[in-house]
Amino acid sequence: HQDRLTVFEVLGDVDGKAHTLWSIAQIEMQKKDYPNAFPHLQESYAILLKLGRLDGIIYVGLDLGQLLCAGGAKEEGMAILSRSRDGFRKLGQEAQARQVQALLDSLSSPDR
Repeated sequence: HQDRLTVFEVLGDVDGKAHTLWSIAQIEMQKKDYPNAFPHLQESYAILLKLGRLDGIIYVGLDLGQLLCAGGAKEEGMAILSRSRDGFRKLGQEAQARQVQALLDSLSSPDR
């Protein structure tokens, strides 16, 4: 993935770069290497926001929001998760929106 990332950077393909950064982050999260996953998610999310790519924002935001909440930045994480929920609704993906809402509800319960 690092090689692909370099190619996308050289070509100026920011959309490809965002996707590759997210892929790298997903691999790191599978290995439970959250500190290394975080900057990749953060950069991918920032690129997608700048591009206005809602289809990417909702999925990367889902990962980034959960990671932020788990890492103690609950308010920021929940704001990102809310944006993902709203994006799923905007794209007509109500089942995913309900799942994100359930996650938000569980995060805002008093025992959390």
